Amino acid sequence: MTTYYKKGLLNKNAEVVHNHNKFFWAQTRNPINYFFVAILASVVYQLRLDGEKASYFWTLDYSNPDIKNLMFIAIISLGADYWVLSWHAKEPPHPKFCLTIWRRLSMAIHIISGSTEIFSMVTAFFSPQPVVWEMVACCAALLGHVPTAIYQWRNVFGVKLLMIPCYAAAIGTHFVTAVMLAWQPHNNSVGLLNFWLALHLYVWVRVSYGLFWLIGVFKGSEYSNAILFSGFLVYPALLGSSGNFFIVGVVLVYRFLVLPIMETLELNWWVSHREEFARETIVADAERKVGIYTCTPPSPRPAETPYKIVSIW
Repeated sequence: MTTYYKKGLLNKNAEVVHNHNKFFWAQTRNPINYFFVAILASVVYQLRLDGEKASYFWTLDYSNPDIKNLMFIAIISLGADYWVLSWHAKEPPHPKFCLTIWRRLSMAIHIISGSTEIFSMVTAFFSPQPVVWEMVACCAALLGHVPTAIYQWRNVFGVKLLMIPCYAAAIGTHFVTAVMLAWQPHNNSVGLLNFWLALHLYVWVRVSYGLFWLIGVFKGSEYSNAILFSGFLVYPALLGSSGNFFIVGVVLVYRFLVLPIMETLELNWWVSHREEFARETIVADAERKVGIYTCTPPSPRPAETPYKIVSIW
């Protein structure tokens, strides 16, 4: 990976190094390992309780192609959870989430409730009595994850003409699947899987962003492409083969129906940004972290003083 420095900004005492090991972390020190060990322990315990093999794990019809597709995406999404939660555990949040106590509280509730959903839904899938765990997951979504997602919604990165309606669709899908599962929790394995996939609309945005950065594509528009990529991955599993058109329809409705109404009402935050509102670059991220770790704000960047590359992985 690349190490950047600037005279007077990054020095021996406050050097920010982005390297391969830090990106993928030293796994033995990753606190999320304990979370996934707890999930594994819960699964083993539920399997021991399920002597009659009554859980969804045993009763699902795996010969059904739709169930096969749902399970494939669900398993891959659990692996994606490890990556995303590890990132949240090891890296400080973006400053926009730390400006007020309400934003800091919102981010904490968002992560805790999302983690609770993951643990509860996996446990429910292997439990002979899944209703209790399903209700825990639904309460975490409806009382924690969905409200905090709505609170953070208007501050999204990316092209807001795309991001605002797409995130609204993701939040709405998460809400609807949670309500449907809470309304009919008994013998509703498909409802549980749909709820799981709706939660992972958020997860795949972050995974897609990391993937685009890793392979070096969509530079400058990673977030906008990431949310589209996430929707195109998940919605066909939720809504069938035509699910991708749902994303297209949501964007068109927002652009030609909702947006004109909001502009008429002079709600300025509903502006139709058509350019990428990008997250900071690695260099800007380095500046910010130097300020965090040394308690000193980064100095203004003179145009005539470029960053130098001192090492490349």
